[in-house]
Amino acid sequence: MALFDIIAAIIFVLTSTILFNGRFRENRFLVLCAGAVALVSTYYLTRQLVDQLISERLPRQTSGPSSQPPSIPQFDATAIWAPSPDLDLYHYYGNNCHSNGISTGDCLVEAMKANGASPAAIEFSKQYERIGTLAGDSAYGYMSAFHELGAIDAATVVHPFLMDEQEQVVLVNGDPPIMTLVGSDWDDVLKSINFHSNPEFQKIFVQYPRAELWKVKGVVSSEMTRDGGESILVIWDIRNGCRACGEVGTARIWYTFDRQRRFKSAKLFTVARSP
Repeated sequence: MALFDIIAAIIFVLTSTILFNGRFRENRFLVLCAGAVALVSTYYLTRQLVDQLISERLPRQTSGPSSQPPSIPQFDATAIWAPSPDLDLYHYYGNNCHSNGISTGDCLVEAMKANGASPAAIEFSKQYERIGTLAGDSAYGYMSAFHELGAIDAATVVHPFLMDEQEQVVLVNGDPPIMTLVGSDWDDVLKSINFHSNPEFQKIFVQYPRAELWKVKGVVSSEMTRDGGESILVIWDIRNGCRACGEVGTARIWYTFDRQRRFKSAKLFTVARSP
């Protein structure tokens, strides 16, 4: 019971004593004052009792917004497609789709359906076409491997219509469901990281003046954050400004997501020169 209620109970007892005392009942003023105080005390005591009874009958409810993550399409190993080694998708497109006016994305889906791809694999390729931010034909691909991490996972995507650089690692099951970490949507994220303040990157840059992050090479690990989110350690390869240039180093970057699986921040972890 609150301190205020204890005081009200004491006052109620005292005023009741006054009302039942013959000596004080002769003084009308004291009787009126005692009666008023008794009524007020009775009101607060009654309200306290009623509130307590109501709170005990009502079901307990948690305060604040739900901590559950939003409904996000989930991808897993069922979305992997392993086409036959005899299937050359690059020539399949030229022979069956290009001349018939079939789009690149529809051509890939058609080939997947004709070659045993699961509904989950086809759905992944369709979403990758919509969400992927890579340029040109590299927006068309299929999942070749799945890497389970935590709430957010990773997948290897093959771009069959490119002659080189066919593989790309992406993050999945976040918000959005597929995150390439490259392209216009992610340029500002990389620009926010001060690579030139890193001593190892400075050494690489002195030897290779056009050195830059080129593509996601893989995912190292994942760990939960204190606020219920997740941080994923991603490896990038560093090249000297061109696709044909060899790898001159690697950078490891922590990508942090909140408990709703939305991107929050990126932080450089380490940089290493290639042997």
